[in-house]
Amino acid sequence: MKLPVRNPMGWPTPPLGAVAATLVPQRDKPPELSGPIPWVRIEDFDGPELSASKSGQGVTEETVAAMNLRVMPVGAVVCTCSCNMGATAIVTAPLVTNQTFIGLVPDAARLSSRYLFYSLAAYKPLLDAEATGTIQQYLSQDDFRQLRIPLPSLSVQHAITDFLDPETARIDRLIAARRETAYLLELRRRAVIDEALRCTNGPRREVRVKYLIRGIQQGWSPECEARPADDAEWGVLKAGCTNNGLFRAAENKALPPGIEPKPDLEVRPGDLLVSRANTKELLASVCVVPEVRPHLLLCDKLYRLVPSPDTDPRFLAYALSTSSARREIESDATGTSDSMQNISQSTIRELRINAPLTRRLQSDIADRLDRMLAQLTLLRESPGRHVDLLLERRQALITAAVTGQIDIPGVAA
Repeated sequence: MKLPVRNPMGWPTPPLGAVAATLVPQRDKPPELSGPIPWVRIEDFDGPELSASKSGQGVTEETVAAMNLRVMPVGAVVCTCSCNMGATAIVTAPLVTNQTFIGLVPDAARLSSRYLFYSLAAYKPLLDAEATGTIQQYLSQDDFRQLRIPLPSLSVQHAITDFLDPETARIDRLIAARRETAYLLELRRRAVIDEALRCTNGPRREVRVKYLIRGIQQGWSPECEARPADDAEWGVLKAGCTNNGLFRAAENKALPPGIEPKPDLEVRPGDLLVSRANTKELLASVCVVPEVRPHLLLCDKLYRLVPSPDTDPRFLAYALSTSSARREIESDATGTSDSMQNISQSTIRELRINAPLTRRLQSDIADRLDRMLAQLTLLRESPGRHVDLLLERRQALITAAVTGQIDIPGVAA
């Protein structure tokens, strides 16, 4: 596999398999997960180090032996090899992972764990691009063993990681601050919606969502290319395209040539998108599809609600965003509170909302809320853009550092 960028320092670029052992997890999930050795998933990632399962799941030594499970040792670097490619963490306590990961154990005499961690982060865009050959995105053990990373001396590796540790930590703090701002603005948005719907005059009734829509549909999970949807005839909406009322077109990805599209999953303006599977903060995140380019397909992490002719889609989106609606949805969600959660179609269909009797009254409420939230919407878009830019800056900094493209103290030209 080629280098992600040029290597101006001329450092050796051996295949990763020559300087690190690979550990491939077993595909079968352990039947019992109450043991002392952590069993981790992608939801357990929280920073550059990984040592525990947030949900307390683990296996016993007996299970490890009986199932021939691969225990990742301290110092190993685990990297996602399916779905979201290239998410990495350094193992700081022995653990077992599911098949989402591959474990890389560096030869300590030639390669430091932390330098490998940053090198794999630099490869993330390339890993995403390389994992597009089949319906199920996946990178094999051989793919990782053939990766060629620039390999300076250990002293230079340590100088690079000593530089990157504080620099990436600073960017991560800025990202966390922007996300906290976005969260507080979302709480303010919900409070405005709650107040507006509570104080609405006119005849209304409590009604289940299923009587306000023509149908609800879940999407599919095809292979997607790393390039945006606008660069292809057909695109796929990703789970992040709906962010509590904000439609994020940049999240949508291209459907590769050769993959037969499913036209019945094409979304249209006025449809409602509801996040079916996500973290607690974004679970059941709702937005109305705006005027978008044609041929955008629904992904399996989203529900598409088609409002009935008598229902204003904006009003329904606001009603699904109230605090009471979210509490009811969260109470029915499956999955742990600190990881990926899921909601069923029946949870959405059976949800009760207090709706005006006519579409005209619904539209009046939606118009008023549109005006009240216009400025807040602009404020909420800003932190998201800042986070995207900071993530791009972080990626570029890491890539430049591990390939010798910037001056770092202790790294001779």
